Order: sequence, then structure tokens, then C-alpha cells
Amino acid sequence: REWFTNSSSILDFSVAHNMISKIPLGMFHDWRKLRKLYLYTNAISVIEGPLLKNNSPVMDLLDLHHNRLESFSPDNIPDSVFIHHFALSANLLNYLPEELLSRIRIANLYIFGNPFKCPCLKNIQKLLLQRDVTIDARESLFVKICKNSDMPVCGNSLNDANTCIEAVDKNLTQRIISYMKKLNYDTVSDKNGEQCAMFDIIGQ
Repeated sequence: REWFTNSSSILDFSVAHNMISKIPLGMFHDWRKLRKLYLYTNAISVIEGPLLKNNSPVMDLLDLHHNRLESFSPDNIPDSVFIHHFALSANLLNYLPEELLSRIRIANLYIFGNPFKCPCLKNIQKLLLQRDVTIDARESLFVKICKNSDMPVCGNSLNDANTCIEAVDKNLTQRIISYMKKLNYDTVSDKNGEQCAMFDIIGQ
């Protein structure tokens, strides 16, 4: 846990563009002034327990885009924190738990570039739009325009085409990634060089 010490006064913090694979329990707890946390473009697949605890009650940005998250637990984000911009684009998410969607306090959610099950993506849109959350399924926080407008946003699982089953479906993930690679989406970038989906480091 002791990556950092004396961190209670930090406002913005970035460990982006590393190969971090796990966020240990308590790593960012008690950072009471933290407003922006940049964790993007790593290899994060595990977040142990609450990512935030005893932090600022309002965060401007929590950025986890371009990682290897297959799931995101309701316990990872406490409902005591309000997040203006929450970026989960370009991970390996097939779904987001309904429990998380029903209580997470956010204004904007970025989820482009995940291999979602279509029923689960519909659930996300339905539940969060009812709560006036802006869902940006077509573009990530930094990739404002993907040149490939036909890039898929979801797929149908073989066993649950009409129902959102909250479980990781590696077969579906691989099918979507393979399709994107076939169309060379893994190498397509916007004018700023940010990739629409970083499938060159995930889903090999």
C-alpha cells in the first residue's frame, strides 16, 4: 500500500502510461483534497476494495480509460463521493453491475471501446439516463471523434441475447476484439493520436 506518503494535500495525481496491473487496497484513501486521479493507459485488471475512501466529497475526474478491467464492483466506488467525469473507456467490460448503476453518483460516464453485451449496454443507458447522467458511449473523454463511426459498441452473447447476465463473457470479448482487429480498429487513432480502443495491449 505504501506507494506514496504525505499525500493529503495533493489535488491532481497521475500514474498514467505505466504498466500498473493492480490497485492495492487503501492506495488512495485519505487523500482529502484529491480532485483528479489519472490512472489511464495502464494494465489495471484488479482494484482491491474501495478505490476512494475519506477523500474529497467531490471529484472532477476519475480516469481509468485504456486498462484491462473485466469487471467493476459496486464496492470500488463509495456513494459518498460525487464524480463529475468518470472514464472507463477501452477496457474489457461486458457489463456494469445494476447495483453500481443504481447508487453511483456521477455526472458523466465514458464507456466507449468496451466489448459490452448489448442488453447490458441498454441497462446502463436506461438506468443512468433516468438519473440524468450523460453517457458518452461513442467517444472517450479524450478521443472526441473516432474516425470509424461504425465501430461496434456491443455484441450479443450466445446464451443471453435478450437479458443482461452480470458475468464476464470471455468468448464475447474475444469475438468483438477479433472483429475490431480484422477491421484494423486497433491501429486507428484520432488526430491527437489517442486510440479509439487500445486493443493492441489488451486481448492479445
